[in-house]
Amino acid sequence: MSACSPAVGFLSLPIELRNEIYRYVLVVAQPLYLFREAGSCVESFTPGRPARWPALLSTNRLIHSEASAALYRMNKFNLVGITRGQGGLVRSFLDCIGAANAAAVSHLCINFPAVNGAAGGQGKAILREDGLNDLRDLGEDCISLATLEFFIHRGNSRGITNTSGDDGVQLVQDALSQINEQINTILSLNRVIVRSYHGSICPSVMERMRKFGWVISPAT
Repeated sequence: MSACSPAVGFLSLPIELRNEIYRYVLVVAQPLYLFREAGSCVESFTPGRPARWPALLSTNRLIHSEASAALYRMNKFNLVGITRGQGGLVRSFLDCIGAANAAAVSHLCINFPAVNGAAGGQGKAILREDGLNDLRDLGEDCISLATLEFFIHRGNSRGITNTSGDDGVQLVQDALSQINEQINTILSLNRVIVRSYHGSICPSVMERMRKFGWVISPAT
């Protein structure tokens, strides 16, 4: 590569200035939406994605590495899926972007872990395994994750909202405790946000969530 090439000139800038340029070029106001059709790879939809993304990410290896880290660190990723084929979306996303980029992710939106039922009539909640696996994977792979948003919708609102029927206070409280226990293994996390798109969260559930330090926000 020529000493006067644009890439060499760009890399001569201080890293702080390069990061500001990455922010200007790569950060979008809307979340980056990830989805997957049944049996297919993870795809993305990015409203307002700048046309300069591909050129910057393919300039050279060092710039690609820096720009990729900035992209995953500075943007919000939405992996909320309510259709069939979305199970395991979080794991597929992490595998797709690789360990280095997963370690840079700072803001994710995922499904709230769903309650399947009770175990042995003892008020012990059984959570869907994919929801627990998502949290375990985030704890292991996303070491910079600072903000985690949970979305509640028709498919995972059982016992949580006023439209889902009454599954018993003890069952729901146990489910929330299990979820919070898993959240606490994500050591980098400093903010948990819950949004409901299917009715209002029940007062007793909301009280418990706030006790854990979760933020209840209106659907946007």
